[in-house]
Amino acid sequence: MPVVWGFFTVSTFFSFNYGWMLCCLVALALSGANLYGYIKCSRAAKERVGTMAASVTSNLLQQGLATRFGMGGSSQPQGGANNA
Repeated sequence: MPVVWGFFTVSTFFSFNYGWMLCCLVALALSGANLYGYIKCSRAAKERVGTMAASVTSNLLQQGLATRFGMGGSSQPQGGANNA
């Protein structure tokens, strides 16, 4: 979208519509800021998803090994009022 606003800005400059050029410059600045923010957040989200996927995979692998080799997760209830 910033490319379109850039085109509009150039065309308003050559047609001597400086009032509309001001509007196009503001739109160009806001659109550029929006694009910058989107790209920055997109990169950060990709990094977070990669970290989260590695963490989940590691936890699932550890749980699978623990249950397979009997190192955790007993099915006995923890202390409570019904122990007789």
